Amino acid sequence: MGSLQVLQLSMCRELNALPQGIESLTTLEKLHFEVSEELLQRMQPNGVEHQKICHIPTVDLILRDDVI
Repeated sequence: MGSLQVLQLSMCRELNALPQGIESLTTLEKLHFEVSEELLQRMQPNGVEHQKICHIPTVDLILRDDVI
């Protein structure tokens, strides 16, 4: 995945942390991600997951709606 530029993750209801290795996707230009409230907080600038995505120019975070 050395030339991956766009990554979209959705409908991952059990995902509460960023995928391992996302920080190594150095060519990634856009990340579109449905996240839980917990993960959203962890990805904020002061959160523990922020360092893994700070190299990505465009990060679209959509708060996941778990109501069925």
